[in-house]
Amino acid sequence: MPARRILSLWFPRLGAERLLRRLGLPEEVPFAVVRDSGRCS
Repeated sequence: MPARRILSLWFPRLGAERLLRRLGLPEEVPFAVVRDSGRCS
């Protein structure tokens, strides 16, 4: 099984989060920015 790393960060001033607040969505709405970094060794 390949090693898998997951990182969770919260940036209150991140542009995407500001947009979600401006749209008036509840905080319970899930939101994710995902990046595939390539091959796992």
